[in-house]
Amino acid sequence: PSPPPPSPPPPSPPPPDWGHTVTPGGELTLQRAFELSEVADNATSAKVIINLQGAHMLTPRTMSAAINSRVLLRSDGSAIITRNESALDDVDAPLLSIDAGATVEVDGVVLNGTVLVRGGQLDIRNTDVGYLTASNSGGGSGRRLQDDGTGARAALRVLGGSTTLSGCTFAGLVASHGSAINMLGGRLTVDGSTFINNQFSFRRYGTNYP
Repeated sequence: PSPPPPSPPPPSPPPPDWGHTVTPGGELTLQRAFELSEVADNATSAKVIINLQGAHMLTPRTMSAAINSRVLLRSDGSAIITRNESALDDVDAPLLSIDAGATVEVDGVVLNGTVLVRGGQLDIRNTDVGYLTASNSGGGSGRRLQDDGTGARAALRVLGGSTTLSGCTFAGLVASHGSAINMLGGRLTVDGSTFINNQFSFRRYGTNYP
């Protein structure tokens, strides 16, 4: 009888995670870490882990199947990411945009700006979302959010994909639409998160209406 056919080779192991630690004043900026991660992502499909400490500026970033498709932003709670106002091509651009094909995790990092989810998967844990400093607050009570490019000013805007919030805080936000969250599509799961003193408001004849 003929010998049995050879067994197929075992599947290739998944690529190792790729990561960097970014600290204020260090040689590696958060912007540069994202740029380097694009190379690792495209070459190996590795999960990119960026460990953060302290305050960082970031030009509005879009993550998709082609760019930064698997990213974890991680901190012990000491890190904050703020939109770089001096490097904007579009003044209404969100801090982070998530598109189809991307899997993004944010753990323990304060997001000082809006987040827009059009597709893909976003998992935010142990994070303050939509925090803005007093210089950006628009002069009113609460922390006024910048436009997300569609006229709505929610801290988190969900148009598609899947978004999960765990242990997050949305507090003291003032927005023209949605305030903390504006959801027009996709799937949103919220677990153990806090919403305090967020306001919807619009301005007519120079007056704010909560």
